[in-house]
Amino acid sequence: MMKKKAKTAQAAPLAERVFALLLGSWAIEREIRPKGRFRGSATFSRVDARTLAYAEEGDLVLDEGGEMRGERRQTYILHENRIEIRFADGLNAGEHFVDINFPADPSANWPICSGDTHLCLLDTYKATFCFETEDEFSITYEVCGPAKDYVSSSVYRRLKALNS
Repeated sequence: MMKKKAKTAQAAPLAERVFALLLGSWAIEREIRPKGRFRGSATFSRVDARTLAYAEEGDLVLDEGGEMRGERRQTYILHENRIEIRFADGLNAGEHFVDINFPADPSANWPICSGDTHLCLLDTYKATFCFETEDEFSITYEVCGPAKDYVSSSVYRRLKALNS
């Protein structure tokens, strides 16, 4: 008599796991060196099974003393081993920005880090994503070009529901 092999549960690909974790509301703390700091919140809302709408808003306080309200919109699209980020507002709405690439090994665990580069005319945006835990991740952009030279470092922490 032949024995049947037991099915082993396979972990979902990392891109799928992180994509699902992004859903919800997050607090943002962003340092923009040498310009200032941004404090606010972000929400990832499901558009469809493979698309999230990202919206952030908050207050930007400049080192030179100015203060203003800021907001940004992006679209996150799930692919096999990556999450593509597209601009969702402004002149570049709908255009590709950067990718969050993941190793093919679904058993990889936290922290999970990835990098990508976006060339925008004469400027270069070097992006680094690091998912520390299910409730915290960071994004750093090193931006350089003829008119730009700054580093934007953001830490996202999940906002817990009031009734949890």
